[in-house]
Amino acid sequence: MQQGLTAQEMMERLQAPFPANDIEWRVNRVVKTSNGAKAIVLAYVTNRAIQARFDELFGPFGWKNEYKEWRDKGVLCGISVTLDNGSTWVTKWDGADATNVESTKGGFSAAMKRSAVQFGVGRYLYNLEEVWVDIKDRGQNYIADNKTGAKGYWDNPQLPAWALPQGNNANNVAQLPVRQQQGKQAQQPQRQQQTQSNATRQAPKTREEKVNYIAEREAILGLNDIQKLKIFNQVNANSGITSVPDIYTNGTDIQLNNYMYAIKPASIIKELAARNNMDEYVLNYLSGQMNKQLKSFIGLISVATNKTVKEVNELITKAS
Repeated sequence: MQQGLTAQEMMERLQAPFPANDIEWRVNRVVKTSNGAKAIVLAYVTNRAIQARFDELFGPFGWKNEYKEWRDKGVLCGISVTLDNGSTWVTKWDGADATNVESTKGGFSAAMKRSAVQFGVGRYLYNLEEVWVDIKDRGQNYIADNKTGAKGYWDNPQLPAWALPQGNNANNVAQLPVRQQQGKQAQQPQRQQQTQSNATRQAPKTREEKVNYIAEREAILGLNDIQKLKIFNQVNANSGITSVPDIYTNGTDIQLNNYMYAIKPASIIKELAARNNMDEYVLNYLSGQMNKQLKSFIGLISVATNKTVKEVNELITKAS
């Protein structure tokens, strides 16, 4: 066991983030959207990393795990650690059902991970919201979902800086969202700062920033070239723009602003709807916040949520 550590220091060492290569991603469920199939994936610490963490803090002979049958196909795992120079053992239990893949081994593995969380190991990963990944023709991981019939590949997401050890490629990671938790205000300053920066994202100012932002919004909406050009010319009468490349190269700053703010509301709606899988909830919320102004967005909401204009109107009427 590590000598000279206080209880607080021990907890901090147990709860410390792991390097990205000690994290594995697993598919939670697959959803078919208007832009193709997507998978919701969750992050877990590998069992090897958990074992190494306990070895480091308690020594190879200062901790142990044991298993018991639980319900019909479940497994309970108890992890015990030594304290007070080996005079005291503390055990924490948790369990898991057998998994669909390698059911016995998977059940033991999942139970140990859950038990480790009782000591704080990997608990920080629960602060990540659901992460959506595209299912595509090529990627790192293969999936064949029987429920939706979706087949293809998906790539492991990147973790945000607060979920990595300091100096572990923190400057080159994507910014995944953090689940908000009531009653926890200052336990993780880095995570709090991350949440604030996402919430207060400044509007793009330079032309390059605007073009990149527009491309991001277009991708979220899944707009094809015909739709892009149609929306651009609807909000920029007599623009003289006749092709999509012309939008980005010959469109004026004012025209780009008009186009950007035209597609922004629908893209945000689609992000929220996809993240929460609750189209009606999002529309109900917007109807209460925007009131009459919402009606000017009905066409774009229809595109964003893959509902007809009639269906959107019905939802709005229902929520009013």
